[in-house]
Amino acid sequence: MSKALKFLIVAMLMTVSIFAKEPLKAYKEGQKLYVWAVNGMNFREEGKADGKVISLLPYGTEVEVMGQSDKVEYTYVLKSPNKSYYGEGSILPKAVTLNGYWLKVRVGDTTGYVFDKLLLSYEPYLGINSDNKQYFINYLVRNLKLQLVNDELKVTKETEDGDDYYYNSYKQLYLSKDSKNKLILDDSDGYDIDSVWHRGSITIGNMSFQEGLVFFTAIMKSSVKDYYYEYKEDTKFEYELDEVSNGASLNKIQNGVNFEWAYYPD
Repeated sequence: MSKALKFLIVAMLMTVSIFAKEPLKAYKEGQKLYVWAVNGMNFREEGKADGKVISLLPYGTEVEVMGQSDKVEYTYVLKSPNKSYYGEGSILPKAVTLNGYWLKVRVGDTTGYVFDKLLLSYEPYLGINSDNKQYFINYLVRNLKLQLVNDELKVTKETEDGDDYYYNSYKQLYLSKDSKNKLILDDSDGYDIDSVWHRGSITIGNMSFQEGLVFFTAIMKSSVKDYYYEYKEDTKFEYELDEVSNGASLNKIQNGVNFEWAYYPD
């Protein structure tokens, strides 16, 4: 697998510390949601941490909301890293935590309870075991209802030691009709390593920071365990893969989130 595409399969891993301060979300009876926990989530008989488990709901399972707890909150502790990019002796971040509601849901003919922060309204991403960049882009365009509004190609000439070199840079802009969702792709296929890059950013309106973490964690599922990241509570998460600045960041913005990535060749 090329290092240039690792950004697509390393990303979020849910290994930062998030003590949610976002308002708890309200749901409508009959609303359809999907399981976005990559390893599945427990479906319980009661809305409490020690409720008997009915089954493990796989990633992508559709559930129907039947009711919402208005008093019982639950803090869900995700994964804690055992390594960091800088190796042994470096300070490890705390485990990810998310807080939210217990939801009463129906799955098929069975009714039970699940933790709401691992559910999203977005259609499941089916490429979680793939590092296919174009599938990732196509998914964003389709599910965020984006349309290509600008497609720009620029050819640049550079001269070095009497030789002429040409390289292309491509920039595409996609927008939703209400402009709340925006995708920018910026690629260059330069003649040397210093002029080659692949960059992009996606802005998603009306998405909370924690929803963004769950969303991109699943999309950017990774088998890479060594990495370094920085985190600012409920506002910013960024990680660095290696010494050539391959990395990405998730940022809270007004009325939504912005996810940016950049990777360069070895």
